[in-house]
Amino acid sequence: MTEAFTPFNLADYQSFLTSSWGSEILVFEELESTSDYLRNLPDFNSGLVVLAETQSSGRGRLGRKWADEKGSNLLFSIGWKVETGSVSVPATPLITALAIRDAVQTLTPDMKIKWPNDLLFDGKKSGGILVEARTTGDQMSLVIGIGLNVNQTEFPSWLDVPASSLQLQTGKTISREWVLASVMNKLQDYLTRLRINKKTELLTRYRQHCDTLGQTIRFKFNEEMKTGLAVDIAQDGSLLINVDGEIIAFQGNEISHIRNQS
Repeated sequence: MTEAFTPFNLADYQSFLTSSWGSEILVFEELESTSDYLRNLPDFNSGLVVLAETQSSGRGRLGRKWADEKGSNLLFSIGWKVETGSVSVPATPLITALAIRDAVQTLTPDMKIKWPNDLLFDGKKSGGILVEARTTGDQMSLVIGIGLNVNQTEFPSWLDVPASSLQLQTGKTISREWVLASVMNKLQDYLTRLRINKKTELLTRYRQHCDTLGQTIRFKFNEEMKTGLAVDIAQDGSLLINVDGEIIAFQGNEISHIRNQS
């Protein structure tokens, strides 16, 4: 028997929404992956949201599996169409993470970002982002997949990193409808500024809330573990790491298993 859950309330969500993004939304009880569903549509409008109460094959950066409790979290993907070359794809997940962090700051100001796009509470993962882009001629279609732990309070033991949620952080049950609307309101603004190449101010804010900067970290590059000091974020979203006295820029798809060195 399927455990009962409270379905996502579209009327409540629409009452909180002020952006044009997110006004078109498809809600499913279960999908293998919201990003796969959106990417396989023959066409979509910018700002279309595909949301699932649970995903059977949710995934994160570098193919990591995402765990969720049905009806407790926000599992959704957003479609975005732009002119080819008009946005920095590597910077998109960073600005998306910042938009989510800023959207929930009235609930709690304590959310941090682990480069490039993990959302943390006290070092515990509460959300993640996966951006996929496809270019056809002069048009680029981006699918922005987001998983955000909202009201889940227990997590499976097989997770490779500790997890948290907005409810665990605040001690309150949180309206998923309010959170999604707040994220969409902020995201349309932030990604519009990214598109018109006004990301300098956003990257400055990102740096202020990035938990990785200033830390000595261990990371895997070309199957080799390395250690270095994370010193800055470049304009294209890459992480600048001081490795043995040399400043090297790494993109998010180049390094993995980034851990603070104790």
